[in-house]
Amino acid sequence: MPTVFNNCAATVANFINQTRTHLCVAVCWFTHPRLFQLLQKAAKSGIRIQVVVNHDQVNFHPKGLDFIALERLGAEIFAYGGPNLLHYKFAVSDHKKVLTGSYNWTKAEQLDCLTTLECPDAARAFLSAFREVIKSCPTLNEIRDVPPKTVHFSTLFQPRVWTANDLKKRIIGGAKLWLVRINDEAAWDMSFNEMQHVLVTKHHFYFHPQNGDWDDLSFQKWLSLAGLGPSLRNLLHRYCSLVETGDILVALLADNTLLGAGVVASEPRFDNDRFTRHIQWIPASKRDIIQHVTLKGPLVQPFKGAGMAIAALL
Repeated sequence: MPTVFNNCAATVANFINQTRTHLCVAVCWFTHPRLFQLLQKAAKSGIRIQVVVNHDQVNFHPKGLDFIALERLGAEIFAYGGPNLLHYKFAVSDHKKVLTGSYNWTKAEQLDCLTTLECPDAARAFLSAFREVIKSCPTLNEIRDVPPKTVHFSTLFQPRVWTANDLKKRIIGGAKLWLVRINDEAAWDMSFNEMQHVLVTKHHFYFHPQNGDWDDLSFQKWLSLAGLGPSLRNLLHRYCSLVETGDILVALLADNTLLGAGVVASEPRFDNDRFTRHIQWIPASKRDIIQHVTLKGPLVQPFKGAGMAIAALL
């Protein structure tokens, strides 16, 4: 029962290459081009390939893997549409071997692990789970005109529940603070309830993160070629590259009334023509006006005052 804790893609590749007759794959996200090529090769050789993945923008987008091409080679591709997230990460080879663990079949490896089992009984159990889930899954041909759902990673993977005291401790400990403008009370209510901050601008953007994952190098390349004015370009650079996970956003109304603050809990995401960050907001206990602050329009700027003054109002 070998288990690996690094280089998981190589383990998956070996598992695919050792398959002789039948391979079932159930993973949430499948974006790794090399592993996809190995499935194409296996399908061409006559191996029966069955794959189920989540029907979302990570797996299905114009620059993603060509699952339809794999289907044309004889593979059976199923798209899981919910209501829950397909969180399986396993494969079954030749009805006797199982590969399972925490690794999605993507190029972005985290602290992941994979275990290989050569056990027909375990294989039967996993195959049973596979067959059960595909009962409710359409094939790609059946959903060609159905747009994939949008998965918000920040709300899926909230690192923890923050309290006002936690926030104060981070501020006192020297966490970087950023001031952000909230247009009105309605916008604040929406931000608070949806646990996010939306960077509001009048510009329409055409940015598409590769494979649905945020990559700052790709973003910077796009930013340099997007033809944006210097003010807007600097704003996006600040919001998407300088504001880091773990920093704190401080929300203000136009008159500098403090609405609340929250820890940045995600990388940027681009959805529906907007750049956003996941924030678990803590509302201010006192709606005081923050003095000596100039924040115009949609700007995001570092707070240069004493963080203790913000902490005292939470």
